[in-house]
Amino acid sequence: MNRLSHIPLTLSTLLVSASVSAANVTIDQGDELFTDIGGFAAISGYAGDASNQGQVLDILKTRRDTDSDNVSAGEIFDTLTAGGVSSAESLVFGYSANQTGSNSSLTVNALSIGIEQSDGSTQSFLLGANTVTIIDFRPGNSLAEAQFQIDLGYDFLSVFDSNSNERVTFSASLTGNDNGADRIFLSSAFTANAYTPAPSPVPVPASWVLYSTAVLGFTAMRKARKKNSV
Repeated sequence: MNRLSHIPLTLSTLLVSASVSAANVTIDQGDELFTDIGGFAAISGYAGDASNQGQVLDILKTRRDTDSDNVSAGEIFDTLTAGGVSSAESLVFGYSANQTGSNSSLTVNALSIGIEQSDGSTQSFLLGANTVTIIDFRPGNSLAEAQFQIDLGYDFLSVFDSNSNERVTFSASLTGNDNGADRIFLSSAFTANAYTPAPSPVPVPASWVLYSTAVLGFTAMRKARKKNSV
């Protein structure tokens, strides 16, 4: 049984892109900076091997241009806890492009993740009109060329448990995946090291700026008067 009967959704958790113009993020070799795009809190390149992905849960393997599949929330719960994750307000998925050097690129034209809630609603994350192009392939499908992170707005491990039957659905539309089966998987290690953006600087209130300016001006006037009276 879930411990939460209802998850309030906000505009940040509902994947609605406020931007009219679409963006294309290119994943090249090395560790790219994380980039927010569409309903995904972060997308980045990843340079690593199968040994530092922790516990993994395969979600989608496909050679098709479009495909979809699903897992249960309980399977995600078991994968994360087996990997030593104690809380997860974000989930991070690896994308492995099982391609060869004959392809110049692979493009993720669409990617959607839907998490069924206990009240029957679905929390959705979408690329929207955005795309992601991967141009650096590693052999096989055990290595992740990219990471996709979603921020939930709640702790997944507090809301769901090992017996949760709610479905987590993935759909993808791809271009250039004409070799081996590409793979999307949940990684406990990626999730444990989810990207947290640095807090924005707190703006100084305008009233404080005016007060400081007035104090400096008053001090300067007093110094000027003392100098003239000497």
